[in-house]
Amino acid sequence: MFKALFFLVITLPFSTLASDEMKWPTHSISLTYGVSFHDSSIQLGTRSGGGFIIDTEDTLGLKENQSSIRLNYDWRFSDNKKHIMAFSWYQYHRSGRKVLAEDIKYEDKDGNEQTIPTGTLIDSVFNFDIIRLFYAYSFFLDDRINLSGGAGFYVMPIEVGVGESGQAKTKNSFVAPLPTFKLKAEINLTQKWILNSELNLFYIKIGSFSGKVFSNNLYADYRFDNDFFLGLGIEAFKIDIKLDEDNTIFESELDGRVILANQSLLMRLRYDL
Repeated sequence: MFKALFFLVITLPFSTLASDEMKWPTHSISLTYGVSFHDSSIQLGTRSGGGFIIDTEDTLGLKENQSSIRLNYDWRFSDNKKHIMAFSWYQYHRSGRKVLAEDIKYEDKDGNEQTIPTGTLIDSVFNFDIIRLFYAYSFFLDDRINLSGGAGFYVMPIEVGVGESGQAKTKNSFVAPLPTFKLKAEINLTQKWILNSELNLFYIKIGSFSGKVFSNNLYADYRFDNDFFLGLGIEAFKIDIKLDEDNTIFESELDGRVILANQSLLMRLRYDL
């Protein structure tokens, strides 16, 4: 994605670039509507007890696509516009119901083998809330191009649960504070068009806990009024968390593995001030 952006900037005729001086906003607020196509998994039973990964869409009947609303706020808090604080929030809350096509066997937290037999009607939930807070610094900034890098946190309340329909589900919950690094490119192609691309990634392993994050998006924003933009974008996103309940790092009911992966089509309304 970044190679494509670089090629576009180098080869685009300068006559099509912004001819008047562009001013980067102090505040930028956006409301995004997204449609995501999921490919997610959870691990039933303890990791040490040999719990195995279950595809949440095929096995548990969770919907493969979902719409969501996102909020994002960027604040350039220095006079030179090079220091940026960014905040965003969005969520994926899904539930499903399906008749099992095969037995699901796992070992519970007490070491007892459990079986959910073929033909059982099961209900499931898989809920993610994603809160992001970042600081970034523009290491290259002129009236056309902003290249920035920084670091921050993904804070993600997670809830997963599976059980026979009509009975209480065994739910696991966890709040995952995952630190991530961010690279972002913003390019004023013309007075009307802006390209934005952002990459977030990180990997950490401490004791029984490990987590990795990958997120990459690309937006094309069109200025239809002085301070308002309408944008279209795409995103690839994946979070993979492994954790044992008896870990010494986080207080958690989660014992196993959770994978959330999706590709999204995005449309946003942005206001710059």
